[in-house]
Amino acid sequence: MDAFLTDFKGDKEKCSSHIYNIISCFEFLSKTSNEITKFYDTYNKQVISCCEQWNAELNAFKEWNMQQNDESIKRIVGLWAAGLIVKNNSVRTHEKLVNDMIQLRSEDSNIAPVLIRMRTIIQQRKALSNGYATVFDNISKNIDFSLDQLSTASAFFADKNSYKKARVGCIN
Repeated sequence: MDAFLTDFKGDKEKCSSHIYNIISCFEFLSKTSNEITKFYDTYNKQVISCCEQWNAELNAFKEWNMQQNDESIKRIVGLWAAGLIVKNNSVRTHEKLVNDMIQLRSEDSNIAPVLIRMRTIIQQRKALSNGYATVFDNISKNIDFSLDQLSTASAFFADKNSYKKARVGCIN
């Protein structure tokens, strides 16, 4: 996870400040196992058992993402990580995640199909609250996609080897 955060955060110029701040906060929390365990336990006890699986999934997606050289997908990886990590169901955190996603979508239309794929994963995860699936659904619905966009966004999931790596443990 540290390597993932370092790689993504390193490209600060291309990373919106709000995403940078979310990742920085998590990086701070993850410095000690006691703090991160307390953080997870406070907001969602189910998260604790999925930390390693999420790490494997993010790394698998990151590897594929870097090979694609697609800026839209690169930008969304950090937000996806934040969405998986930040389990606080408070109105403030929930609203911030929505606003972050809306801002990214307004800056780059190619992000929309990536949100669709993220939503699909989230809907399949029992470890995630239903609230986040609703957030992704509300943001990504009613959008027209070209075949090229869908192909790009779906490539990772169509690759059986990559998808198998990304499904480690958490998706039933």
